[in-house]
Amino acid sequence: MSLARRSPTNNNCVPFFRNVSEVKEAQRAREEGRYADMYPRDTTLALKELESIISRMAGVPDTNIVTFSSGMAALTSAIESAVPTAGSSVLHGNSEYSRTTKFIDLMLSRRGVDSAKADSRDIESIRREILLNKPSIIVFETATNGPDMALLNLEAFFSLKELSECKPTVILDNTLPTPTLITPDLIFRLAKDLKVLVVESGTKFYALNAETLGIIYSNDQKAIAKLRDERSTTGTILTFSQTLLLLDVLKRTYSQDNPDSMKVQFDARNRLIMSNANLLALECELHEGPPSLTIAYPNLRSHQNHQLAMKLYPNGSSPVFFITSKEGDSYIPYFETRSGPKDQFELLEALLLNPYLRENTVLRQSFGFDSTTIYPYPDPNMPCIRVSAGTEDVDKVMMLASSLRKALSDL
Repeated sequence: MSLARRSPTNNNCVPFFRNVSEVKEAQRAREEGRYADMYPRDTTLALKELESIISRMAGVPDTNIVTFSSGMAALTSAIESAVPTAGSSVLHGNSEYSRTTKFIDLMLSRRGVDSAKADSRDIESIRREILLNKPSIIVFETATNGPDMALLNLEAFFSLKELSECKPTVILDNTLPTPTLITPDLIFRLAKDLKVLVVESGTKFYALNAETLGIIYSNDQKAIAKLRDERSTTGTILTFSQTLLLLDVLKRTYSQDNPDSMKVQFDARNRLIMSNANLLALECELHEGPPSLTIAYPNLRSHQNHQLAMKLYPNGSSPVFFITSKEGDSYIPYFETRSGPKDQFELLEALLLNPYLRENTVLRQSFGFDSTTIYPYPDPNMPCIRVSAGTEDVDKVMMLASSLRKALSDL
């Protein structure tokens, strides 16, 4: 372990060494894949401490986890680690984060990588696409951050005979449920001998939106070691300032009394947010506004994954829900209201005429905040509004829920 020092006078991120022996020791540690205090692009002991804390929160050994500068840096690194080449195929969800779609369908296609999509709510859809495309990489969100709000039935997915025969690298984005609801132990047990890389945008629930953070954990230690080594070359490693800020946030937010206390607090906060989202969505579904105003949340009876959600996550399956506009099973590009059609921005303005909502919600992107947030999606062809629950107490959540229901009914 390097004993290098950083300047006490100018907060320089590049350390200095007291003698040549320290230089040799640090370089040897880097070559052996160990952490040392060096140029931050290579490795720092602060990063080792950060990853040790995050590993406890996620519930995995620190040998099985690696961090990145953002959620997308983690996702693209996971995909690239499976070496997609011309003629190979990537199977992914037809409802997922838009930048995931862009990376797979646009950026990978430039090098001749084929892609196919399946409905992650429908195991038969996944089976058909595996048989047809023989993908070397499969990318799904365990719960989708989009208006369909699809839940992946992990037990049924990993039981597919076609999956075990194809033996792809499986990449699961577990950002919304977090390891609180879908644990690494469960994923790895179901996966058996398949290599699985689980990705999270740690920005939301770990970093509390103070800084961007990407996380990968896996049942394959060699894959993690390779990712840890290559992030210095791809430039996706956390900067020194990011690392220090994240350490400060985690230490100020969570008790360090014993190794288990941080995990307990992390899970309790996550469950509260999921439960609040569930309460908000259940109340909103009872609105008396236009019938085309649809509330999308897996725990609602109207959702295709209702039975799965209630079996596995009865108190809430996601921290967010969506207000969408549908006729039957098809989305329509506007919201019907008594005063005429509105886009998502106009609808949000109408909702915020409710004084309680205006004073007690925040207009912002992302989720995982202490306050409930509302944000309109920019896609003009699929207008929707995402509501992200906070950590408010039950009385305030019920006031928010009743205000949202009234605001929707008034449309």
